[in-house]
Amino acid sequence: LPSPGLNATERRKFRERLLDVAAAASPKQFVALATFAAWLDAHPKRFGAVVDGPNVAYYNQNYDGGGFSVSQLKALVDELSALGLDVLVVMPAKYCDPVVPNHSKRPKQHDEPRLTTTLSDQDRATIADWAASGNLYPVPRGCHDDMYWMLATVSGAGPVAVTNDQVRDHWYKLVAPRQRVRWERANIVRFDLTLERRPFRRLDPARGEGTDDRPQDHHRATRMEATEVHLHFPSLLARQVHRTSVPATDAAPALTAWHVPDVDGSDRWLVLRVIRDDRLASTAPPTVTHDDRLPSPISLPQPPPPPAAPNHSSSTC
Repeated sequence: LPSPGLNATERRKFRERLLDVAAAASPKQFVALATFAAWLDAHPKRFGAVVDGPNVAYYNQNYDGGGFSVSQLKALVDELSALGLDVLVVMPAKYCDPVVPNHSKRPKQHDEPRLTTTLSDQDRATIADWAASGNLYPVPRGCHDDMYWMLATVSGAGPVAVTNDQVRDHWYKLVAPRQRVRWERANIVRFDLTLERRPFRRLDPARGEGTDDRPQDHHRATRMEATEVHLHFPSLLARQVHRTSVPATDAAPALTAWHVPDVDGSDRWLVLRVIRDDRLASTAPPTVTHDDRLPSPISLPQPPPPPAAPNHSSSTC
């Protein structure tokens, strides 16, 4: 059965359309996205998964003390790596700084100062390791990072994208609705994280914490960290009605089958088989042979013979 997703022509047009949208936004965005496309084409690694970094790092972080969580992003990347996938993390360059924005909550008032999060030494080391190994792409400031992981899915080996983002704002500019559905079914991996509250050492740059010239203070705080990662990969088969055909041979009739997916989202399929045997059209009685592709024929009861016609011959009185 055919797999879901876009064909080669549709993938090429999707990629070109992404570059067109970037060009319409600004020359800077076009050059930046085209540079990323060339970087992907020349990269020695065959990425199997591209991760929407902010979408994972902000997962369920809208609580007091929540923020951009490198630790839960690392937990998801490690899970993908354990499955044998080369992983590319895509995120804005501002999240590679020692102090990063905190968009876990919106300011309640217009003049309220924006929140920030100071990354721990361990978090900064994690990001540095990804960059050194070629598994991180920082999106230049002022560019839309969603366009980067979307472009990755239609480049090279066509990696899956790990995100819970629905990207509704972009689709009317990119592909037709039916193509969007097929792309999403083939390329998007949804995820869930099991989070637990754990202690950690909060760093305060105003007090010199997190720098090399001041000792670390050992006051404690807590934050939510990922303990389990649940990945929901797309189906290898398009969940739609398929038609397959087997031509007739000297030993078996032609066979047409309709494959209908179960409505409950499981891996079960209903298969309807239709046999067309042109040999039945001959005057000679057909030769019945067993076909291993089909279940054994069911013997149906024969209808009774029609009643005899009445005898209307003449008789004497």
